Amino acid sequence: RIVAVGADGGTGFDPAASIAFEVDATPGAATDMPGRIVFLTSPDGSQTQTEVFRVSSDQNMYIANTNGLVVGHTVQILSGGITPELQMQGTAPADSTFFTGAWSADTVAPRLHHAKSRSATIGTFGIITTGDVLGVIAAYGDDGVDFNSNANASAEIRFVSSGTIAADRVPGYLAFFTATDAAPSVLTERVRISNAGIVALTAGTSIRANSATEIAISVTDDTIV
Repeated sequence: RIVAVGADGGTGFDPAASIAFEVDATPGAATDMPGRIVFLTSPDGSQTQTEVFRVSSDQNMYIANTNGLVVGHTVQILSGGITPELQMQGTAPADSTFFTGAWSADTVAPRLHHAKSRSATIGTFGIITTGDVLGVIAAYGDDGVDFNSNANASAEIRFVSSGTIAADRVPGYLAFFTATDAAPSVLTERVRISNAGIVALTAGTSIRANSATEIAISVTDDTIV
């Protein structure tokens, strides 16, 4: 263990941070010594060391729950009523853009996965029910105070389960929302693509050409106008 201490101005020296080298799993036969490196810091107002993150014997890095990874800033930022634990912040596209790339001589493409389980324990499985929101892509704007403290985005895409849920059977639909021009803004579903491939407009939503004088197709109480 490597420990760094500092004078607290009173009783003496208190630990500020440490790095621990530990056995990670049970050593087996000769030449088998799994290990991990644990990084700990003392929070403000305490001298008790708490784990921040670790590099385990499986050679992955694990950040302790409720801790975060912030790139480009020194504090976590609230958005949509929550404080995301993974954040990338910047002042230009180069330092505020998330990139994934795949290099392979086949049709495999980079992916962004969302997954939802009804289990309350990470790493275990609990079957979902129809109507569960499986994932959300949301965009927030600065209202002069924060990134919309009423937790509503300016626009949102939701992935929702819909139908019979069973092994290898999780049907779903896509729903597209926009925020109303009101205070507070309210997210309203505008378009839905069902699990049968049907595109449906919600009541009050219309399809219009570029010119406002063109004929519009709208839906009112399930009637096409």
